[in-house]
Amino acid sequence: MKPRLHAIAVPVAAILSLGLMTGCGEKREAKPAADSEKAPAKATAAAELQGSEPASTRPPRAESPNSNKELTQEAIAAMEAAITNATVYRVRVEARRVLFNALRRADRLSDAMLVFDDILMDVEENQGIEMAQRVAFADAGTLHADKYYDAAIAAYQRLIERYEHGPFTAEAMYRMGLCCLEMKDYQTAEALWHTVVEKHAESPYAPWSLRKIALAELIQGRVDDSLATLERLANGYSGTEFEEYAQMRKGYVLMAAGRAQEGRTAYESFLEKYPNSRYVLLAKQQMKQIDNPPQSVSD
Repeated sequence: MKPRLHAIAVPVAAILSLGLMTGCGEKREAKPAADSEKAPAKATAAAELQGSEPASTRPPRAESPNSNKELTQEAIAAMEAAITNATVYRVRVEARRVLFNALRRADRLSDAMLVFDDILMDVEENQGIEMAQRVAFADAGTLHADKYYDAAIAAYQRLIERYEHGPFTAEAMYRMGLCCLEMKDYQTAEALWHTVVEKHAESPYAPWSLRKIALAELIQGRVDDSLATLERLANGYSGTEFEEYAQMRKGYVLMAAGRAQEGRTAYESFLEKYPNSRYVLLAKQQMKQIDNPPQSVSD
């Protein structure tokens, strides 16, 4: 099956079918966000606890020393020939991945996504839809872990569009939000996480989405919104570790906003109510900083 490339392809409408903003950007290679940034007004926050959230710790994949954004038609033709001549299914899929990455590096993301579609169709034909969903999610996750955020967003979106009722939809939305957060597109990230909470309430990623919403709100200086989201998290997941986290986190949000006495009261209330919580040590450590909170926001 030959890749369906066009000289000028229609841009990928990342997130469009969700009715969300496209502020995450397209047709540009995203650089990893800085570890921290200055907090707006008085809103600052320490690194958010990651808990047991599934997350990749693999370092970014290094590009080939010879790779650049120039991609000639001759090079494309050679890669297309490798795909056409591949008689073994898995060899053909890997050849398509080579072409996908070449187009991505050349800032031709919309063309790259056509190749991504071809990969999924090839997998569907040879191993079925279930395997195609796994491949789509794995490939999107690789792009995400390697910090190619625009391409990861587009790949997660393709997964959601093609397999709307599949097992990876909620997690794909959640991880799209993480990509947008790294790109400092906080509004789109929040919208994605709200979609997870509202449409996938039973997903394990619903409470994690509330945690991230509270973080994004704090980064933007919306302290009261962040506190309200934490209260929603505590009430919605009463009796769980998420309740404990939310109650502990309120103390830090207040401290970060310069409301030291309120923050101290929130911490004391948390320590009295949850003496055996895994967050007790962190709360005590943060209380020591209450009169001199960190000057940066990080995740």
